[in-house]
Parts: sequence; C-alpha cells; structure tokens
Amino acid sequence: MRIFPALAALTVLAACLGAEPDRDPAMPVTSLGAPQDRLTCAATGGRWAETGQGGSTCYAPLGDAGRACSNGNNCAGACLARSRSCAPVRPLMGCHEILTGSGMVATQCIGS
Repeated sequence: MRIFPALAALTVLAACLGAEPDRDPAMPVTSLGAPQDRLTCAATGGRWAETGQGGSTCYAPLGDAGRACSNGNNCAGACLARSRSCAPVRPLMGCHEILTGSGMVATQCIGS
C-alpha cells in the first residue's frame, strides 16, 4: 500500500495537534524564562496571573519594553513586528507577529 506524501503529512500534523496532557492546574506553566513561583515573581516586579489554560504564570516586565528593534536579537523578549518595538512582558501569551533573529516576520503563539 502506497501512502501519499500529503496524507503522511496530515497524519503527522494530526498527531502533533493532539490533546494537551493532563497537568496540575496549581502548577505554573513554563514560560520562557519568567520566574515560576509567586514570591520570585513579585520580587522581580512581575504580575502573577491566570494563563487561560487552567494554569498560572508570572508576567515578568522587561527593561527594554517599547524600545525600537529591527530583529529579535535586539530585545530581552520578543520584537513586535507591527510596532517594531520590544515587548513589555515575558511570556507574551497569545499569537503575535514578531521579528525573528534575522528580522523575518513570524507568528509566535504561546499558550492562551
């Protein structure tokens, strides 16, 4: 039996999009370098909040928030494509158009 490349690709994609594994909602989600406990979050000036996935995380402020950027290497967090400015917090939940390290526009989706 011959499997067509498109069918094989759809099968792999379907496997990747499977349901998220069960996890304890009291445990914070991993968030790209943001502090993972409430005390550390508060000590760094972060804001502890729900992620929208039954978990919570620290939205850590970034010192270069709002600064002009031309690629992802110019910021501590993401370089926002629309405004060409550094993101205000990490993680940047949801889907956002960002500039990669090489300056290419990409859509980045995290949690939410």
